[in-house]
Amino acid sequence: MEALRSVMNALWSGVSAGVVGIGGVALVLLLIGLLVVRSWRAPSRDGRVLRREAAQCRARGAYLEAGRLLQTAGDHDQAIAMYTQAGAHRELGQLFEYLKHWDAAAQAYESANEIERAASMFQRLGDVQRAAELLKRAGKAVAAGDLFEKAGQFTTAARLYEGAGHLKRAASLFERGEQWVKAAELFEADYAQEQQRWKERGQPQGQELMVQSALQAGRLWLKAGQPQRAAAIFSRQGLVVEAAEAFVEAGAGDKAAELYLREGRYEKAALLFARLGDSTRRDTALAEARLEAGAVREAADLFAAGHQYPRAAELYERSDAHERAAEMYAAAGDQKRAADLYLQAGCGESA
Repeated sequence: MEALRSVMNALWSGVSAGVVGIGGVALVLLLIGLLVVRSWRAPSRDGRVLRREAAQCRARGAYLEAGRLLQTAGDHDQAIAMYTQAGAHRELGQLFEYLKHWDAAAQAYESANEIERAASMFQRLGDVQRAAELLKRAGKAVAAGDLFEKAGQFTTAARLYEGAGHLKRAASLFERGEQWVKAAELFEADYAQEQQRWKERGQPQGQELMVQSALQAGRLWLKAGQPQRAAAIFSRQGLVVEAAEAFVEAGAGDKAAELYLREGRYEKAALLFARLGDSTRRDTALAEARLEAGAVREAADLFAAGHQYPRAAELYERSDAHERAAEMYAAAGDQKRAADLYLQAGCGESA
């Protein structure tokens, strides 16, 4: 290369000085060509040296070293033969991969117990199924699950994720396969795990993860036609409205109404109590709704109709309906307070 640079410098100096003509340029270019050919052919002599060394290694049974020398020399077929004789599966896999013989590379890597590299070769071939099966046999459940999921085999992938403890991923895939019960069971199991983690570590996102799993489990129990189980998981997480709706679907209107009442959904509670034929609790729920709306006297009347006498008495008293308040205190058994209010109302004879 130094000689080539010297020739090029001389050429351009001569051209610049006007000394070198067309013929001189042609002669110099010919010299450059010869130098390039010599440079290009030089490695072939190195190759001969490598092959000679490889032959020596082969003669003494050093097949692995012979294979490496032959691979360096570019004699890939001979290198493959030496690697095969040496049982050098890893080197075979690397050479086949370099040559883009993906199938042979996969088999060699598998023989070398380099399972993930073997699987990647099958993926290069577009054979996701074989790659996934290979990873599955090797016990690499999550990696195999990823490939089965990619291949659209959701149930197989879900079972692998479940076995590896990835419950949420497994549940999502069972859901995609419309296996509602299995998906609901796994989301519920994941909820229990998140609850335990939250108790042990108190992670800020723990509550949010628990809510997500409880909602998904409950929703799937509803799809599976098991509203009682949906109501149970909703109740465990304190999802009162969702639990109430599930109880309604389960035909447990009384439980749903009580939950609505506890959550302040008074009109919904009243509607359910009415359906159940429970006029007393219906009136109580409506009373709470009217009180929340600021209609104190109406609320008092409804509490009275619902036999909630102390609440009714308090509200009547607040709205200056002393006689009516006294009646409610009397009905509640508070005769002293009733007598005081009768006197205030000017009904001394009632006192």
